[in-house]
Amino acid sequence: MKDNKLNRRDFILNTTKVVGAGLAITALPQVFQSCDSEEVVTINNVPPDTFYELDLTPHPELLTPGGVKKVKIEGKNQGNPLIITHHKDGKFSALDSICKHMNCAVDAPSDSEGTINCQCHPNHYSTVDGSLSSGPFAGFKLTKFIVGKFDADKKILEIKI
Repeated sequence: MKDNKLNRRDFILNTTKVVGAGLAITALPQVFQSCDSEEVVTINNVPPDTFYELDLTPHPELLTPGGVKKVKIEGKNQGNPLIITHHKDGKFSALDSICKHMNCAVDAPSDSEGTINCQCHPNHYSTVDGSLSSGPFAGFKLTKFIVGKFDADKKILEIKI
């Protein structure tokens, strides 16, 4: 006859393996379900393809090409302002005002031809697309938001935030 005695250590190890396997099996469906590629996320019941209409009337410097301004939009961009640039070719760009290197604020340039400078380190970013123009911390860029139409009569700029 075989001796079926288990010592305490073997019993605890075997029990831990069984419990751990059970937990892993029960968690597996949630893992696969959370990766559903058809999921559409909306924020504040606003579909992700909706543009925010920014009234530029209170920001006259943005109505003429060459203008730049930091604009805070209530309830958008986690409370951080955007750097909006009206380029000399008539196009607009909207960039996040937070540097991803150390989450520091950046300064808006005096005009659309300048660079956006980080307040914490010497990185300088493009006003067109937020890419790194110069600086020691490569691999970082400012988040660029999609800009839609500009209605000059109504002074409304569409931004996808």
